Amino acid sequence: MFTHNIDDLQYIFDSAGKSVIVNDTKMNVIVTNPAISEYEERYIHSLQKVSRGDIVTLEGEKYISITESITKRGSKYKTLIRHLNATIKMKGEPTEIQIGENPYTGEPIYEYIEGEDFYIAAIVDNKSFSVNFNQPIILPNNQIEVIVQDNEINRSLFASGKDFSVIEKTWTVLNQDLSKSGLLILTCDNKI
Repeated sequence: MFTHNIDDLQYIFDSAGKSVIVNDTKMNVIVTNPAISEYEERYIHSLQKVSRGDIVTLEGEKYISITESITKRGSKYKTLIRHLNATIKMKGEPTEIQIGENPYTGEPIYEYIEGEDFYIAAIVDNKSFSVNFNQPIILPNNQIEVIVQDNEINRSLFASGKDFSVIEKTWTVLNQDLSKSGLLILTCDNKI
């Protein structure tokens, strides 16, 4: 079987590749376009593995890898990335600090400090998540699907029953789907 010379491939990626950032690490990749669809998607080809759920910054825009190559294809990895079309602002947990005591009762006096807000890049859609070209399932009018990177912070911020605001509405997380490694897929209901 034909094998590629790694030095030749490295030369191609160095000379024709684009510089992107994958999870805060700079990487040279070759970017190709899939068929036009309703989503802003790109294929990236790389010499290093890009896993599902990795955040890719390409030309100043954030994308998430929605597929992954477990093994190399033609001596390189290939993954499909989809544009993160929304940023969700989540309030940080407030902390309380004792600043003194009531001189009459001895009870502590606390000062509450707002927690640092979290900004999470996400895909927000009114269709059920699908990587292939089959027709996705359309969700009811009062529901959306939110896709974020799967990590411990996002799992706790988007636990079932938690509320957040996006696209000028408040939503409640109904379900966390962890069936696609690297992605946290949420079904959310409009909080009216």
